Amino acid sequence: MTSVMESAGRPQATSTSTSELPYRFHLETTDLGEACSFMSRVYGPARISTPDKITLARLSARAAGPLRLGQSDLRMTVDYHAAPTGRVLIGYVIAGVVRRRAAGEEAVFGPGDVALLKQPGQAYSGRSESALMRTVSFEASLLDQVADGLPDRAPVPVRFTSMTAVSAAAAKRLRATLDFIWELVAGHPEADDQPLVTGSAARLLAVTVLSTFPNTAATEPGQGDEHDAGHGTLERAVRFIDGHAGSDLSMADIAAAANVSIRAVQLAFRRELDLTPLAYLRQVRLERAHRDLLAAGSAGPTVTAVSVRWGFSSSSRFAAYYREAFGVPPSYTRKQAR
Repeated sequence: MTSVMESAGRPQATSTSTSELPYRFHLETTDLGEACSFMSRVYGPARISTPDKITLARLSARAAGPLRLGQSDLRMTVDYHAAPTGRVLIGYVIAGVVRRRAAGEEAVFGPGDVALLKQPGQAYSGRSESALMRTVSFEASLLDQVADGLPDRAPVPVRFTSMTAVSAAAAKRLRATLDFIWELVAGHPEADDQPLVTGSAARLLAVTVLSTFPNTAATEPGQGDEHDAGHGTLERAVRFIDGHAGSDLSMADIAAAANVSIRAVQLAFRRELDLTPLAYLRQVRLERAHRDLLAAGSAGPTVTAVSVRWGFSSSSRFAAYYREAFGVPPSYTRKQAR
């Protein structure tokens, strides 16, 4: 339900709608209430006001697996007050200025800056000044998944201690990751229906976010992890990966199957195979893709379809991995297949 009010010459709109987004949606409007309703569905319940006359708001959103992507182009100054939710929201400012306040911290972001706009359970407010911005959000539980621990444990939730990047290099890496995800969703519509692709992209984003903004996640293995990083752990993890390579696997899933922590699994793979668990998973998926291409023939699935089926969101990256593993491009294997 959306209501529009006039208060001392300042148009305001309030929305508490949290219904799911359409698969793809685009809106151009000069109606503040309509714009607010849309933004609340993308970013969570919010109260929005403007000292200006609303001229034009261009807003778009898209869901891709666990990710919600949004773009806002607001040709005016907007003050916003957002209620807490369970999602993490990352912003990439393309033009204009975004000011944000939360938990006693204030920051100003301009073109090229990345910002932690929202973390779970925290209200925030600020001002957007003729800003063009892209955003990506995901459930907070994803942070805990990639940070540490088994799914059936009760880990301390990850909390961020600042909304600004730890360094210019970290911000650059996050921008590159956001560009990659945006290109993936915009350029490969078939990837939306592939949980291996969208799940991997979401975890990549979560890991990059954790390395970009100061947070409470532990990074060093403990004594228990050292003890658990043995051959038995490796065998259990390898069996699980081999048997579930076609599923959307996270490090937490692999660790749960091995009945140890994520760090113990990582240590076991490093010690015995000189690989990360995810690098081993990639090898297995390459083998499965190779098998599918050998069976494809000219009438079978395309190289792109096979690469997406096995979780490779970038065709060029898949081709590079494939050539490294098998000595020929994937297209050659498909042409030679009978």
